[in-house]
Order: sequence, then C-alpha cells, then structure tokens
Amino acid sequence: MSLVDRRNVRRFLLATVCIGIAAGPTPVHADLPVIDTSNLAQNILTAARTLQEINNQIVQIEQFVQMLENEARNLTSLPSSIISALDSAVSQITTLMNAATGILYNVTNVESQFSQFYPQTISPGSTDSQIVADAQTRWQYSLQSFQHTMELQSQIVQGMPADQAQLDAVLAQSQGAVGILQAAQAGNQLTALLAKQLLAAQTLLATQGRAQAIEQARRAEAEEEAHEQYQRFLGASPGGYSPIPVVMFH
Repeated sequence: MSLVDRRNVRRFLLATVCIGIAAGPTPVHADLPVIDTSNLAQNILTAARTLQEINNQIVQIEQFVQMLENEARNLTSLPSSIISALDSAVSQITTLMNAATGILYNVTNVESQFSQFYPQTISPGSTDSQIVADAQTRWQYSLQSFQHTMELQSQIVQGMPADQAQLDAVLAQSQGAVGILQAAQAGNQLTALLAKQLLAAQTLLATQGRAQAIEQARRAEAEEEAHEQYQRFLGASPGGYSPIPVVMFH
C-alpha cells in the first residue's frame, strides 16, 4: 500500500472517530446537554488503539506485499537461453564424427579392418598386386583420418566466436539477475557452455589420437611389407631372385 493510500485510510478513521465523539451520548435534557468525560476519554483511547492496530496491519500488509514481490523476482526466468545453440553446435560435431571413413570409431570395425589390412605378418601366399592394393588402402586410411581431424579442428575454431558471444551474454544475464532463479539459470548455462567446450576438446583429442594411431600402424605395416618383399627378392619364396657371380675385372 502506498503512502498516499495510508494517509487516506488514516483520515477516514480520524473522521469516523470525530463523528463518534461529536455524537457522544444522548443528552439527558434537550436544553442542557451533559458530557460524560470518563466515557469520552475511554472513546478517545479506544479510537487511538484502533488506529494503532490499523497502522500495524498496514505495515504487515506492506511487508507481505514486499515479500510477494521478492518471491516473484526469485521466480522470474531468464529472457533467453543458449541451450538450443549449444545443442546445435554439439549436433554439428556429432554429425562430423559420424562422417568419418576408413577406420571408424567402432570396436568391431577396428578389429575387422586391422585384421584385414594391418596383419602382424604378411602371408607368403599373398600376391604382389594384393600387397600393393593393401598398402594403397592403408595410405588412404591415414590420409582420410588426417583430413577428418583437420575438418573437426576447423569446425571447433569456427565455433569459437559464437562461444565467446554466448559467454558474454550469459555473464551479463548473471550479473543482472533479479532473483535466485535467474542466477541459477545463468549458472547452469555457463556450466553447459563449459561442458560443450570440454566435449569439443575431448572429441578433438580422439580424432588426433585416431589419426596418429592409424599412421603409426601404416608405418609398422610398411616395414613388414618391405621385409616380405625383400625375402621374396632374395628367393625365400618360389620363383624368387637367385644371385649369380659377377666378374668385375678381367
């Protein structure tokens, strides 16, 4: 209740008291009215106490209204949210991860591909054309993995300005929060933004580790392939090379 309303209530009560006092008890004689001073004093005291109780009630009502206003502010939500933008960014990263080719992010696929193209030893029965074809496949896998890593890096770097803008917006909302709910929501959005960045970093580490592992496996297989070809050149397999003596000087 505003100050003006309170003043109006008080004026009304005082006017009522004054009317009651003016009316007073009914005079005994029409010509000579008699004033009962004890009754008048009691009426004034009663009116004062009533006015004090009304003032106390007004203060309680004002406090209750203030409490309701505070609760309303505490229950006020933020005007905007970055959750949908974060979901979209994570979805883009997930789509890019699912687009990987060659050695995929799947245990069954890794076991199958490695057993076929990265054997511990090359079978003597493998033809030279098959060895060359497998080496070409391994080279493609390495190339594809490095390309996929660079694409993911580009996606993360391109999203950094958006992350910065979202961070600034959430910090501004947090500092301007009008209640507990807005402050809590701003904190949750900051946590979600941090989780998204950690997810992006974790994904990038996974792609980099995948690319390095595939390249290391290709190099190790290249050494085994070179060893097998050398053995075949020396005649370790049927139809291989047989050295002959050469006379350098006559």
